[in-house]
Amino acid sequence: MNTWIVAAALSGQIAANRADLWLEGGRLAGPGAQVIRSAAEGTPYVFLGEDHGIAEVARFAAALFAEPPGFETLALEVGPGIAAHLNAVLKAPDPSAAHRAFLAGHPMSVPFYNTEEEFEFLRRSRARIVGFDQELMGNARALLESVRRRPVTEQVDRMLAA
Repeated sequence: MNTWIVAAALSGQIAANRADLWLEGGRLAGPGAQVIRSAAEGTPYVFLGEDHGIAEVARFAAALFAEPPGFETLALEVGPGIAAHLNAVLKAPDPSAAHRAFLAGHPMSVPFYNTEEEFEFLRRSRARIVGFDQELMGNARALLESVRRRPVTEQVDRMLAA
């Protein structure tokens, strides 16, 4: 088959299935908004493959998360320790200030959610965060601090006393 014919057919299919989408007041807008709403309706999961560090992607994610069906959990590309940190810091009286303080004391510990736009997405989502990735290699200090805060069991107390 002629490559030009295949390219023309593909181009036609793309054009026929295109729907413009934009953000308006932090919400999805335009004909593409209804396409996304219809696709997400009744689904237990929505997966978003994205590049990190791009403000528009974080704004899109926040708008997408604000749409029905009202998801309650975010599974993120962070380790379980950072997920616990994010869940805790988002409950602080001033989440942004608490997160900035953590970042200042724990450099290279939080992948991705260290930009204002990406952290705003997490704040606006009001979701429970689950981390399904490994901890960033700079997170050792925070991990050791979390271990230090845990109560020591009787068995460990006996081992230390011996």
